[in-house]
Amino acid sequence: TGEIARMDLGLYKYEIWRTFNGFYWTANNIMSKSVRREALGFGLKGFALKIMDKLTGAFPYYKYFTRKYYPAPRDEKFEELGKKYYGKIDIEVLKHKIMTGYPVCDEASTDVKAADTQLIENNSIWVFWGNTRGMVWNTSLLKDNLAGVRDVPPAGWTLLCGLPEKHDVTFSSSSTNEAKQEGKVVWSYDFAGDFEGRNSWHADLAYANGTIVGAGSNGVVYALDAKTGNKIWSKKINSFDEKTWVNTGNDIVVVGWENETCALDVKDGNILWRNNNARLISSKPVFTDDLVIIGSREGRVFAIDIDSGDTLWQTDFGLSNVYVSYDKNNKKVIVTAGGHCYSLYPNNGSIYWDFIADGFIEAPLEIVENTIYFGSSDTNIYAIDSTNGKLRWKQKTGWWIATTPTFDNGIIFVASMDHHLYAMNAENGEKLWSFNCWAAIHSSPVVYGNYVFFGCDDGRFYALNKTNGDLAWCFAPGYTINDDIYNYITTAIVSNVIANEGMVFFSANGMIYGLDAQTFETSSKASVEKKTSAIYPSPIYISIALAIIIILTILYLYLRKK
Repeated sequence: TGEIARMDLGLYKYEIWRTFNGFYWTANNIMSKSVRREALGFGLKGFALKIMDKLTGAFPYYKYFTRKYYPAPRDEKFEELGKKYYGKIDIEVLKHKIMTGYPVCDEASTDVKAADTQLIENNSIWVFWGNTRGMVWNTSLLKDNLAGVRDVPPAGWTLLCGLPEKHDVTFSSSSTNEAKQEGKVVWSYDFAGDFEGRNSWHADLAYANGTIVGAGSNGVVYALDAKTGNKIWSKKINSFDEKTWVNTGNDIVVVGWENETCALDVKDGNILWRNNNARLISSKPVFTDDLVIIGSREGRVFAIDIDSGDTLWQTDFGLSNVYVSYDKNNKKVIVTAGGHCYSLYPNNGSIYWDFIADGFIEAPLEIVENTIYFGSSDTNIYAIDSTNGKLRWKQKTGWWIATTPTFDNGIIFVASMDHHLYAMNAENGEKLWSFNCWAAIHSSPVVYGNYVFFGCDDGRFYALNKTNGDLAWCFAPGYTINDDIYNYITTAIVSNVIANEGMVFFSANGMIYGLDAQTFETSSKASVEKKTSAIYPSPIYISIALAIIIILTILYLYLRKK
């Protein structure tokens, strides 16, 4: 309907405000006269604190306790920011511009919840555990009353989705064995410096010809030598405290963020072009032969000329958070938006087919030959035919899936919010094995050599044997969740993973890490076949050789007889 509402609720009294054109907030300061009277009585505490504040200026919070409503500092800030961003407020503006404003978030803030219409319709909500301004919650004054209480660093935003009705799942063949080896750090690069809130900072990563490119939470893009971690160049791009997306292709680095999409020279970081039309970016750029395809949180897909940066076409789906992939086999742009998966013609962005899932999709998808794999908030992993958009199979997990599956040798690996990494038969979705972590997984798995790699919200980076799910090694860059009461303190690893040339890369805790993968990628199928054909001649050559030998033998016997 477009209507929004605010409600003050007491035990016996309540009041509701509604509007089609405006904004509301709530900040622990009751506005309703009747509810305020029920909750605070005559407001004697507030009256006393008000007098003390007039005398000393030390009790500005008296406004929360008076019989009459007075706007508290938080109310005033909400009003200010609401007017500033009016007409532009969406979930990302709410998370990163409004809920980080002081004193909306102050020294005593320990968590934030945020939602929009689509999330509420799906029983979902964004949650930030810790302080959104990056301050560590100092608990020193609470230690006398709360034995064992610890300071709480910010853990970052996470999306919580409600389970479908009558959802039931059985966990089996779950591996939790101890690591046989330890993670070996080859190098690490610190981009957070002395920032107090570094625990929730990470970088989006890409790889190009021996260079790791990382777009940090500080809005800076870094190019690092993949072998040593030495900085090659850096470029400040994003002035907005929100995700910066990056990818590489054709010797350029494409960066998308709140205000624009731009291209940098991978060698020196110089800006090659800017596109101010492709903005409010929500996912990694994708490269085709001559295009850069990128999606926005306003439901738009942009096709940009890779050389000039000009927008060639755009398609509007009217939905939030568009994620883009490219189907090389069928030469189609594959887009997920809301609960839809679309196949688009790359020349004009028109729709070829449309598949509708039972939940909404919050990650790019994996394309293998003629099959597309993706996860959904309905807990299912889907496999659909890329040629016509028809469902091949779907398999449920314990909770929603916010990661991109990965494929290797007939197996699809899926990371779920239910703490499990699954290995499934790519042909029919049969579960082969699963690995149980201590928390949800927001980091998409990557297969390299003998292992499948991924990060987890429990603070660990895992390397599993891809054939049976046994834990080979793990590494923790900061706080970890263990079998104790401190499961609210963690350094969640949510970045993407890159593996190349015997190393594996990820980002967490304001750092970019290069680790020894402790495995190597085996020879490709083509090279193996080529090597085999050199050792074992094909049947046709053997037949020709035998025929020549027989003919020469007959000729020899004939001449000898004469």
